[in-house]
Amino acid sequence: MNIGKLIKEKRTEHHLTQEELASELYVTRQLVSKWENEKSYPSLEDAVKLSELFNISLDNLIKGDEAYTHELSFNAKTKKTMKLLLSLLLVVSISLASILLFIIFVNGPELSAEDLVITNVEITELEANKILNQLTNQEVIIPQDIEITITFKTDKPFVSLNGEYSSRLSYMENKDFTFSVWGDYRPFGSKEGKIILKSRRDTITEMAKSNYGANIYIQNLSVGQPDNLLIGWEELYKYLN
Repeated sequence: MNIGKLIKEKRTEHHLTQEELASELYVTRQLVSKWENEKSYPSLEDAVKLSELFNISLDNLIKGDEAYTHELSFNAKTKKTMKLLLSLLLVVSISLASILLFIIFVNGPELSAEDLVITNVEITELEANKILNQLTNQEVIIPQDIEITITFKTDKPFVSLNGEYSSRLSYMENKDFTFSVWGDYRPFGSKEGKIILKSRRDTITEMAKSNYGANIYIQNLSVGQPDNLLIGWEELYKYLN
């Protein structure tokens, strides 16, 4: 027998109106009417309540209605599939988020010149001097040069600077200097750092005044070249006077 007809039959046997049955099941009267008129099926939870109320087994309530049995089976499979997909999606999302966080927090942010504000520049003039060449045991004159210390800060949120950065001579024709400035994702770390451009005159004696005339760039790793000017020589030169 169709489950809708059986519900109506049992309701009538128990002298219940549609409104009274709906109240017992905590559903609407309209829903009970749809069940009895075969316009919808009760959920498995409602079917259990009906079997208890009418004092019949759940098997006897639903076994005669093949369409309803098929829908219950389909819904159960769908729910199982959805749970599996949601679990898989959750695992994939957590894995991707973990990989992304690992990359971000291990490597830290690469900072460009636009992320840095220069707060101070100190330039020390180094006079020409004689040194002893350990290989030839002869005295050589190292040329006049300068050393530059640039203090800077960043206002980038949640980023801390790593302190001191050493110089690296670029391969540009005018022998400007490039720096790779990195930080850490720490909300309460230091916001200040230093770039120290030390003289190389004792190792490159043929380059008189090796640090004179050099611009300071921030290395742009995404394009593999120093294209972000931090401070130009003309601005640096003002600190010498």
